Amino acid sequence: MLFISDLTQNPFALLTSSHCDTIRSRNISVDAAVTAQCLVSSSVLGLSPSPTSPPFAPSPPDEAHTNPWNSVFTFIMILVVSALMGAFVMHRRRLLTPTSRTPGGTDDYLTSTTPIMETGSLPLSTDQLMMLSKAKDDMSEPILTPFPPRAGRSYKLLPPKDVKLAARPPKAPTGQLSAHYHNTSVTLYRLDYRDHDQPRIDSFLYTVEVLATLKHPNITRLVGATKLSGVSICAVFDHSPTTDLGLPSFLFQTADSSILLPLHPKTHAALHRRMRTLAVGVADAIAFIHATTNGPMTRRLTSATVSVRPSDGSVQVNLMSWIDDDTPTDDKTHSNHPMVSFGSFVLASVAPECLANSSSSTQSSDVFALGIVLGEIATSGRPFASWYKDMGAVAADARIHAVYTDASNDPIKPFPTVPPGPIVDLIAACLDRDPSKRPTAAAVVASLHLACPVEKNDEDEESLGTAAVEE
Repeated sequence: MLFISDLTQNPFALLTSSHCDTIRSRNISVDAAVTAQCLVSSSVLGLSPSPTSPPFAPSPPDEAHTNPWNSVFTFIMILVVSALMGAFVMHRRRLLTPTSRTPGGTDDYLTSTTPIMETGSLPLSTDQLMMLSKAKDDMSEPILTPFPPRAGRSYKLLPPKDVKLAARPPKAPTGQLSAHYHNTSVTLYRLDYRDHDQPRIDSFLYTVEVLATLKHPNITRLVGATKLSGVSICAVFDHSPTTDLGLPSFLFQTADSSILLPLHPKTHAALHRRMRTLAVGVADAIAFIHATTNGPMTRRLTSATVSVRPSDGSVQVNLMSWIDDDTPTDDKTHSNHPMVSFGSFVLASVAPECLANSSSSTQSSDVFALGIVLGEIATSGRPFASWYKDMGAVAADARIHAVYTDASNDPIKPFPTVPPGPIVDLIAACLDRDPSKRPTAAAVVASLHLACPVEKNDEDEESLGTAAVEE
């Protein structure tokens, strides 16, 4: 290929940079005007790189511009953190303010004073007024609980650190636990309020408030309430599951000891005094409940709901089972409780009218159950004991149901071995088939005092025992 190396005497117009590069690289001779034109073109276009510079150099990144996804991610994180903080604040306000937790007129008892304590028939004593005046200084109560404020309850909240569980709690959302409070054995009735709906929580709080007002020496005392954990609230009762005995167990031990003990007048006097204390204590508790609530017991009275403390011989009616009721109203009845349950050993305590008509419990039906308990105390045995021994629990309960619902007026005799006397007549009156002919619980207490008078020696021993307890 022939290359032309001399282009002088040839004018060029509109030379480009590539033309000028070709002229230089091939050492083509051109006129001075053409050379000047190439120089001007190179200076205008900035195409005069140094020989040592690379032909192409990447430009540094622009630090003013960032990845737009970084901004999006940051915005999302801010939204998530803000949502979590808002949820925490709302949850805290819900726990601190009962009105935001239980809106509506039906839950006014959570934020107002208790209706039971507002009646004029219950004036406050001097000690109670002093307690109310000092209440504002007590800042030891936990506040992050579903319990109502201090002005709306009759019990105190116990610091959780003072309640020590005796064993690891089960996973069940409700139930009884053994614990210690100030080195005293107590029983907790637990409710995991996160696992229940609002009506069940309101029922729990209502029943705890009612039990707090039932203060009687023969009724299991409500010590207070506490928060067991982040999801559990508890009612604390003065009941020792390890030392307190149920009435059937206590009577069984008494019956065994009476057989082994020699027949001595002092032995009979001690047993007589013990049985009188049990009978009067149970009857007095039922009479107090009837007078205070103006209605029947929420749960049926049986010997299994009566506990005896062997250390001092005191007897108490245990009302912890009342918390199982899911009806947060004053007119609680047994209509939603199973009346007929064969083999449960409690059918004998159900009044005949409740079995025949499936009606709700009344104060008269409570007196019928009280008569059964008095018979157990008098005989140190169970009602219809021979039937249970010969036929078994289910068949015996079926026969009891047939006897109770019989249309005849034959008297009910669950304790054929009771010796004749005033106690027998009183038990028979309590077990009358006609509810209108049964005595009231207060009349039963008066009859027991007449049938079992306190002797002089008994008064001295009881006064000494009372003084020892007070000391």
